Amino acid sequence: ANRYEVPRICFINKMDRVGADMFRTVDMIQDRLGAVPLVLQLPIGFEADYLGVVDLVTMQAITWEDGGLGAEFTVGETPAELADQAADYHGRLVELAVEQDDDALEAYLRHTFAHVARIEDFFIAAGDRKPKETDSPSATGKEVFDTAVRLFESLLDQDEDGVVDRPPLVAALAKYLVFVIDYTDVTDKEEEKIQSQYGNYVMTMKSDIWPYMPSFNTGNCDLTLTKLNTSMWRPETYNALWEECFHTVTEAQNRIDPSFSFEPGSVLGAYMQADISAGTYNISEQNNMEGGNYDFITAVNEYMHQIWLINACGGSEILNVHQRAVLTLMGTVGVPLTINIDYALDLAEMVK
Repeated sequence: ANRYEVPRICFINKMDRVGADMFRTVDMIQDRLGAVPLVLQLPIGFEADYLGVVDLVTMQAITWEDGGLGAEFTVGETPAELADQAADYHGRLVELAVEQDDDALEAYLRHTFAHVARIEDFFIAAGDRKPKETDSPSATGKEVFDTAVRLFESLLDQDEDGVVDRPPLVAALAKYLVFVIDYTDVTDKEEEKIQSQYGNYVMTMKSDIWPYMPSFNTGNCDLTLTKLNTSMWRPETYNALWEECFHTVTEAQNRIDPSFSFEPGSVLGAYMQADISAGTYNISEQNNMEGGNYDFITAVNEYMHQIWLINACGGSEILNVHQRAVLTLMGTVGVPLTINIDYALDLAEMVK
């Protein structure tokens, strides 16, 4: 089998016999053969109390009917006492499967979404439904997708030479994240499913509830404000897609540089807290609007995004000392500070 690379499956039978031990058999396969088995089922009970199996692919229990010798069975929920063990083995199964097939995530995205692109191994995927809140009635799901691809291309290739500026940043995007565009009925489901099966955290553009304003660009930011003093500020016709692409990049930066953190007590958190303590920045209005659920980490992320956007729109002179310190920190660690919606090179590969 090794010579001809033939796959093999091990079927462990007679689980109702005295001394039957599936886990010991798996250990022997590892120890004696040096193999890495993908366990597909867990037994429910042992020996005379053997009742069935937990399917680790579907995460459902299959229990035999009395006297049916397996011919009749019932499919139901995993027994509570096996839930943690099944979740552990399911995680191992997914991890091993993905390790064996580097294209597993791409294959899943191609199957699930209408549009898929990749920048190296970082994936952007989108459904086909048109955005609900937009200043372009003809806007389509494909248009939102294409815009997202251009925004990521511009963020990752600041000097526009057709090559990513910081390979470690793109590698972190690929290893930890996926960007998905669709309505919330899809994004809510895929956030959990993709992370569970492939280990990638899903960043989203929820195109049924967040504004997609293609007319917005850094040349028409309409920066009528004279200071940034509230978390509530956004440009009048802002395109939320810009914000979500930016947050995706800064999330990747956090994964490769833990000091670039959004937590209380972090450098970024301290700058925002100092701004609040000085009475020059306010998050309480938004916190009240969100019923007290505007958490500190989200606030730091949005504070950083506001500063980035004001700078990208050419208004850095209105930033106060705390906000300029954040801008300097972003530039120092390599967060891209400019963006070009008209990026015209082919940094990304269109997969579907």
